[in-house]
Parts: sequence; structure tokens; C-alpha cells
Amino acid sequence: MQKFRLQGKHLLSIKVKLFLAIVLPALVAVIALVSILQWNLRHGFDDYLDQRDRLIMQSAARRLADLYHQEGSWAEVFAHIQTRPLAPGPDGAMPPLPPEGRLQPGMKSDLPILSIAGLLGDLGPRSSIVDAQGQVYFGNPPRDPHDLVFPIGQGNHVLGWMYLHRRPSLQGDKEFDFLSSQTTVLLAVTLGVLLTCALFAFRLSLHLLNPIQLLLRGHAELRRGNYSLQLTLARQDELGILIEDFNELARTLEQNRTLRTRWMADISHELRTPLTILRAELESMLDGVYPLDAQRVRLLRQDVLTLSQLVEDMQLLTLSDLGALEYRKQSVNLMDILQQTVDRYQTRLQQKNLSLELLVPDRAVMLHADPQRLEQLFGNLLENSWRYTHTNGRIQIRVEPAKNDVCINIDDSEPGVPDWALERLFERLFRIDRSRTRKDGGSGLGLSICQAIVQAHAGNIAVQHAPLGGLRVIIRLPYALTC
Repeated sequence: MQKFRLQGKHLLSIKVKLFLAIVLPALVAVIALVSILQWNLRHGFDDYLDQRDRLIMQSAARRLADLYHQEGSWAEVFAHIQTRPLAPGPDGAMPPLPPEGRLQPGMKSDLPILSIAGLLGDLGPRSSIVDAQGQVYFGNPPRDPHDLVFPIGQGNHVLGWMYLHRRPSLQGDKEFDFLSSQTTVLLAVTLGVLLTCALFAFRLSLHLLNPIQLLLRGHAELRRGNYSLQLTLARQDELGILIEDFNELARTLEQNRTLRTRWMADISHELRTPLTILRAELESMLDGVYPLDAQRVRLLRQDVLTLSQLVEDMQLLTLSDLGALEYRKQSVNLMDILQQTVDRYQTRLQQKNLSLELLVPDRAVMLHADPQRLEQLFGNLLENSWRYTHTNGRIQIRVEPAKNDVCINIDDSEPGVPDWALERLFERLFRIDRSRTRKDGGSGLGLSICQAIVQAHAGNIAVQHAPLGGLRVIIRLPYALTC
């Protein structure tokens, strides 16, 4: 028998592999998610700051235009802004500005309305204000072409320009502090998710590995010959089913070992008894106790034939177990096989005054089967009925064709079979009355041979109590066979 085995180094246990199989994908997914969220947060925050800067600059441009129209020149505007900065109130808050940054009618221009801080907020260091001729009144001269430009004026009349220089790095700014706090939260969430996944993976690996370790220990016990072992694990999943299958395997091995031991003991007994008788007869004739005549030789020949039949039956069952029993299947008529078998047994049945009733359909029942094996099957069953049925008893054979198979019932009259013995009738060398000799009670292999023949034809055979008072044998054979 050729064996195939996967070769490889098992550096990691199943527990570690399962743990990594769960944690690593979760780690990759969480890192990718956090990276995407952080990237989106940074870029979204940049967009938010840009939009905020634009709104501040546009509002400041409108206010400067209003001041310009009030004061008449940029020099007056910035003179008022620089000399009278907007101061916070007693509570630290800046006083409210006019609606939309415009001066109310009747307001005096020398009122402390605006300051650079109140006008531009934290954008002052990045801003520049120039007039229409390019003179810089606030900030550094614009040089970067990427600076944002906002016109100061009303309609098509431009009074000046406001420039917003490129935002520097967020490091050291309060915006950076905000992003850092969000990143810290994301990292904390990531760590929590990973720890949860690791805990879940660890518990799941234990949940799945415990039955496997139990099976490994059970396998080691089976290798040591402990077939009585039964694993206990209350689970309803596939691993629970596997545990049950393992227990069924152990029970089958234990049963087979018991049957094999009993089989060997029964074979020894079955062979020893006739051999002992044969030896005693030969020794008696050699010692002159019995005369060496034709009658004694016929008796010895009968004992030899009995032994030969027992050996032949055992060989047939052995070949059947190995799948080496030869079957020559062909299309046969079941009615012809039954009639031939009944005709062959008519003489023997008349010896015990047994009546046989054959109830068959009036048409052919075709099967794909081995005709010799079917004759052997029905012959063994009729032999069994002839051997055990009382004198003046009855035997009934009924054939009932069905849609996919045909059912053959073979009933006989008393004596019946005890309930405890029904399920053991197909065991090899089993006899209800162990005190019977082979001549009276057979070898106990007949029904085992019948079962092997029926199973080889993809059918099934069973026994139950017969209405006539004896035993009913039920055989079902399919019409078309693929085996």
C-alpha cells in the first residue's frame, strides 16, 4: 500500500497559526483604517483652515473698504487703526463690531472700532495690505506667486489689495495641538481594537484547539490499543461531530477486536471438535476397536466433507471481507432462480413433511446479478428453514416487485427466534443453542454468507418474527445495479 504524507517543517503550532491568522489581518486593517482617517483628518483640517482664512480675509477687505470711504485715504485708515487699537473690555472680551464690519451712520471715525488683531485675528503675521499703486501699508511686500489675493473695494473700483501668505507648518500652533490630540485618540482606539482582537483570537484558538488536543490524546490511546476510550466534549459544531465520529471509530475497533477474538475462538472450536472425532475414529480403527469397513470409511468421509464445507464457508467470508469474492453478474430472471432452488430442495423438504408455498408474480422479474450466488443465497435460506423448522411445518416464499427494487420474504413456521437473538443472527458462527452439533445446528455461517451476497448486489437483508410462528427473512434487491 502506497502512503502519501505532506512533508514540511512545523515551526508554529495550530494555536499560534490561528492566533496570527486572526490578529494579523485585523492589525493590517486597523493600521490602514487609522492611516486613512489620519490622512483625511489632516487634509480635511487644512481645507477647513483655508476656508476659514478666506472668510476672514474677505470680511477684513469689506471692513477696510468701509473705513477707506469714511477716512478718505489709506494713511488716515492706518493712522486710526495703529493709534487706537481695539482694546478688550473688563471681562477680557473684545467689544462687538458693527454688523458685517461696517460703520454705523453717525459713528465718528475716531472711535476704537478696529485693530489689526481684531481685523485679521491670527492671520496678521501672514497678511499684507497694499494700495492700488502697490504701496505697502501693512506686512511684508508680497513676493510668492502662490499667495492668496483679495481685492479691497466696491464693484469694479479697486482701492487696494490684501495678500495672505502661505501657511507655515502646523508644528507649535494650536492647530497642530488639535491634530495631535486626534492622533492620540486614534492610536488609543487602535490599541484597544488590537487588544480586543488579540483576546478574541486567543479565546477562539483555545476554543478550536481543545477538541483537536483531545483528539490527539485519543489517537495516542488508540495506537496503544485502548479501543474502549470514549471522548467527552459537549459541542454541536463540526468538531463535536468529529469527536462523535472518533468515538464511533473507537467503538467499531473495540467491537471488531471482540468479534475477531471470538471468531478465532469459534473457529478453533469448530475445527477442533470434528478433528477430535475424526482422530478418535482413526485411532480406534488402528487399535482394532472398530473394524475397517466401508461404513466406517463413509462416516470418516462425511466428517472430512463437513470440515471442507466449513473451511470453504470461512474462505468465502474472508474473500467477501477483502472485496475479492468474484461475482459474474448478468441479466437474470429472479423467478427462474427461485424455481430452480425450490425444485432442488423438494426432496429434502419431503423428508420432514414440510410444505412450501411460492407466491410470485406472473411475470419475469429481471435483475442484474450473479445467478450462482443467488442460488447459493436462496439455498442457504431454505437449508436454514429445513434444518430448524419442526416436522409438518410450513415455508412460504413471497416475491413483491416495487418501483426500484424487489422484496423477497421467506417465512417458516415454529420454532421462533428469541428477541435477543434476532440482531445477532448475522454474526459469524452464532448459534442460538450452542449445545447443538454442526450436524444438527449448522456452522452458524449461513446467514453471514447470505448477508455478504446481498450486500454485494447493493441490497439489504433483515430478519424479524414471521406470522407463521418462525423466522422471516426480508431481502431487497434493486433492479439496476451500478456496482
